[in-house]
Amino acid sequence: MSLPPNIERFNQNAAKIFSLLYESFPVPRSIGIGEIDIDAELSEATGELTPAGEVAHATFIWLEGSGYITFRKNMEVLFTDCVLTAKGLEVLNAIPSSLSTSQTAGEFVSKAVKAGAAESVSSAVKFILAKGIEYVPLVINTVSN
Repeated sequence: MSLPPNIERFNQNAAKIFSLLYESFPVPRSIGIGEIDIDAELSEATGELTPAGEVAHATFIWLEGSGYITFRKNMEVLFTDCVLTAKGLEVLNAIPSSLSTSQTAGEFVSKAVKAGAAESVSSAVKFILAKGIEYVPLVINTVSN
């Protein structure tokens, strides 16, 4: 069963964001939405985000709201001072049991993005997001104590 186009685009965008931030960690960096999706831009006719731009923008917002990344400024097409959070780094440093090597999820997603391997990218993002959910009970227990 194939994924809906919006989920495929989200997975591709999230993988590129994770890859860029993993490779630059701990140094924050700016990322333009066109850097993660070539079709993501402002429409010349309307001055509004293209559909791909909306998904790219929403991907940043979702990853930040879910605790994987932080950024200082959201300028619609540019996010400044982006960096992985502790949760994001921890998840990207995890080693998926499905891999026969000792590659971390961050290394795996970076290589998959560079190779343009859409299926591998999607699998990596699913692992990363699922691994992040494991940290929710830990955070809740820490905060409530």
